[in-house]
Parts: sequence; structure tokens; C-alpha cells
Amino acid sequence: MAFRNYRLTLLFALGVGLAHYFALTYLWGYISIHSPIPSWLDSSTHSAISREVIMFVCDVLTTAVLSIPAALLLSALRPRNLPLYLAIATVPSFIWTYRYVPLSPMPVGLTAFIPGILMYATILPIVAGIIRQTTREGNA
Repeated sequence: MAFRNYRLTLLFALGVGLAHYFALTYLWGYISIHSPIPSWLDSSTHSAISREVIMFVCDVLTTAVLSIPAALLLSALRPRNLPLYLAIATVPSFIWTYRYVPLSPMPVGLTAFIPGILMYATILPIVAGIIRQTTREGNA
């Protein structure tokens, strides 16, 4: 699916990014309500820090799996500038999601956002890179 029109490709990447954002928002709302993992961790003997680490790892893996369709679409473009298209797909929703973080009144509270910010900003590019690498090796 190689687009010849550069603007059309940019719009397609933006559309994929926005669809990815809305799909993740909807699916994470559902997952947060119905996931048994928090109740399992509450009934376990893990410390609070290990619970946070386990939940973060589960969140990263779940988000990575949910990001596969968007990463496949962006990788299928076969662009020469895949990082540009990934930035176009990621940055607008990232800015929208974290627009109020700089206005947080407590500087200590900002550190609580760092894991989520890192995950949100890097998960789609990482998954797209893995897909790109595996498809490149498969075609070689």
C-alpha cells in the first residue's frame, strides 16, 4: 500500500494515529473495569512497589498488543521516513492527552506521569519498528 501522494500519506498517518488514540481510550476504559489483575494483586502478598511494577508491565504489554493494528498500517505504507509518519501518528494525541501535565501545581506529582508519558510516546514506534524489522527479515 504505497501512497504516491505525500500529503495523502501524511493524512493517512494522522488518521491512523487518531483512530489508534480513540481505540486505546475506549478499550482501556473497558479493560480497567473488567480486568481481574488489580484484584488479584490486591489479594496477593506483593509489596506496593512490586504491584505497581507488575501493573506497569501488564499495561505496556496490553498497549503493545492493542497497538499492533496501527503499527501494521503504518508499516504497510513502506515510507522512507517511517519515523516522520510515526511522529505524525503519535504527537497530536500525545499533546492532547498530556496537555494539563505542565500545569500541575505539585512538582512532585509530575514524576507520577513519567512512566505513562514514556509508554505513550514510545509504544507505537517500538511496535512499528519490531514489525518493520520482522517483515524486513522475512522478505530478505
